[in-house]
Amino acid sequence: VDKLMLRIDNAYYCSPVYADDDVLGSPILFYVSAPESSLTGVARIIDRVIAEPEDLYLRFAQLGIYKLENIKSHVAKTGRHAGCAMAMHFGWWVPFPKPIPLTSARGNGLLNGHPQRMLRIDYDKFEAAMRQGGLPW
Repeated sequence: VDKLMLRIDNAYYCSPVYADDDVLGSPILFYVSAPESSLTGVARIIDRVIAEPEDLYLRFAQLGIYKLENIKSHVAKTGRHAGCAMAMHFGWWVPFPKPIPLTSARGNGLLNGHPQRMLRIDYDKFEAAMRQGGLPW
């Protein structure tokens, strides 16, 4: 079993983006770069915390694969959240029976922008991704 596989309950770390938006309960599509670049499944955001890396590590370390140094790489350099990173606790992970290759996701308009960042997509695109990934919607 690949140690880096996503679990049903996990944490994702990034720079503080969409910090003023209420994202709790929102669905999230996941992209993985290896072994193939593809959208691999869907989960729901349970919690989102913006804090210093040490605080995030204490709160969410048991849920993810990141070490403290990995979390520190996502710290905002400037702005209201300077010195902080963002952690999203997600749950109810469901893998796509048919992962969507990145080339397909871009080619059919499901994904615009860098896939390893938080991106907003409209609900029609979300439904299309669910269908293309093989999950009944």
